[in-house]
Amino acid sequence: MEGIAGFGIPAMLIAPLLLSLGFKPLTSIVLPLAANTTAVTFGALGTPFKVGLGIYESDSTVLHTLILNSLPAMVLPFLLAYIFSQTEQTETNWKKDWKMIAGAGFSFTLPYFFTGLVSVEYPAVLAGFVGLVLFVSLFVTKSERPSAAFWLDTFYPYLILVLLLILAKYFLSDYSWKIKDSIRPLSLYQPGLIFILSSLVYLILIQKNRLWAQLFSQGKDTLLKTGKSMATIFLLVCFAQLIQGDLVQLINAHYMGLQETTKLLLNPLIGVTGSFVSGSATMSNLLLGNAIQADVTLGRNLPLLLALLATGSAIGNAISLQNIIMVKSVVNQPLIGYAKLMKYNLLVVGFYVVLVIVLALLIRG
Repeated sequence: MEGIAGFGIPAMLIAPLLLSLGFKPLTSIVLPLAANTTAVTFGALGTPFKVGLGIYESDSTVLHTLILNSLPAMVLPFLLAYIFSQTEQTETNWKKDWKMIAGAGFSFTLPYFFTGLVSVEYPAVLAGFVGLVLFVSLFVTKSERPSAAFWLDTFYPYLILVLLLILAKYFLSDYSWKIKDSIRPLSLYQPGLIFILSSLVYLILIQKNRLWAQLFSQGKDTLLKTGKSMATIFLLVCFAQLIQGDLVQLINAHYMGLQETTKLLLNPLIGVTGSFVSGSATMSNLLLGNAIQADVTLGRNLPLLLALLATGSAIGNAISLQNIIMVKSVVNQPLIGYAKLMKYNLLVVGFYVVLVIVLALLIRG
């Protein structure tokens, strides 16, 4: 879902699924946010690279990004298993389950890395799709493997969304609506609108009975549940736009004079901050990448530092206020506060950042 759609949609879809399967609300919110990190580096068919950094083909920056994220991708399932044991208040049998947990990381990382060597659009897509098949086929016991009918019954509504997103991506992404010269053109490819359209298609084609009554009832229910969240997200977007000039000036004024090692330590944190404030890895790369690329002192270390920024921007999705608000709106659990969510997701972000910095120091050495 992240590889195809991005923009917060994956966590919004997975959270209600977990809740409907009987997981606790806290688990249903925390796990999708924490898991939606590594794939964000190449989310929405490579948008953070193509739009955020102006990179359209695999190059040294992409290679550094793959290397920096491969080990954390292997470790992330263990963090998710630990968080699961805490939020569900259950014991994890590490001695018994470690092979399956490691298999989850392996199943994602293998297609993620090798696809990234030849493409910036499909690493996350194939890592999710191929990885899911590999994991279920190789690391899940036969008694727990779902049948083909189960897969189809469960996921066919989401296949409508995937199909519409792919079609819209290739037919609409090159077109935009220019309101006036002083305002940035608005792309006709809007995943949020595609998400709404796919819901309408599902209702029209599948749920044919009392169509208009369902549209009115579900539309009203959605507005009541998400009205405050939509208003908050709108204000956060306005805030991000207002401060983007100040962020660039801050980078230009203080970043260029720093030592190389300091920049290496700061870049993933800068990316996390950019994603936390703007709610988007693409926006974070776009806001901050240009300023970093303008630093002529970086020389041959520029690809590594850009990869650190892109990685930090992806990690920041786990604690982005916009993403948290979006997920909470679909789970509808107002009693779960942000402090409790941050308690777990900051653990993931902190561990991920430290691991990436260590890898970066080894690469530079």
